[in-house]
Parts: sequence; structure tokens; C-alpha cells
Amino acid sequence: MTTKELVNRIVRWTELLKSNKYPPLGNEVAEGPNSKFTNFSLQHIMEKYNFLPSLMVKREFLLSMASKNPELVKDAFFGDKFKYNVETDLPPPEKVPVAKEEVKPH
Repeated sequence: MTTKELVNRIVRWTELLKSNKYPPLGNEVAEGPNSKFTNFSLQHIMEKYNFLPSLMVKREFLLSMASKNPELVKDAFFGDKFKYNVETDLPPPEKVPVAKEEVKPH
């Protein structure tokens, strides 16, 4: 599968999961004034977690593609909300000075 096909597949899954919501878990109307059961659903709680399927798609597929080609998904995924890269003040490894006694000849 080419990179273009993979990106199209990921975009389709993301749009599908973004448009779908969790189905209602039942009505929140009590069964009666003297009933000990209220038929209480957790729909108001589940609405908070509608972002999870799309987040999983991003983490599973886009991050694996980003390791192969980071420029491909940089603008689409690496925003201010989620930071998956580590920024340090250390220089790159090839520019780190090494003491002469640490260098061993082969």
C-alpha cells in the first residue's frame, strides 16, 4: 500500500469516527414515583469520551507513519494540544565533545 493510499485510509477512518457518536444507553426517566430503580444511563458521561476513537486512530496510525515520514503528518497531527516530541537544549549527538581518554581505538 502506498503512502497516499495509507493517508486516504486514515483520513476516511478519522472522518467516520468523528461523525459517529456513541448510541444512547437508554432513557433517563424514572420508572415510577415509588420505584427503587431509576433506569439511570450514563449518556451524559459518555459524551465526554466521544473523542477517544479518533484519538486512537491518530496514535496508532499517524504516529507509526510519522516515524517513517514526519513531514507527512506534521501539520495534520502535531498541534499544540498533543505534543509527542521531546524538545531539549542538548546538542545533537555528533556535536557532543568527547574526552580523549574516553575514545578507545579499535
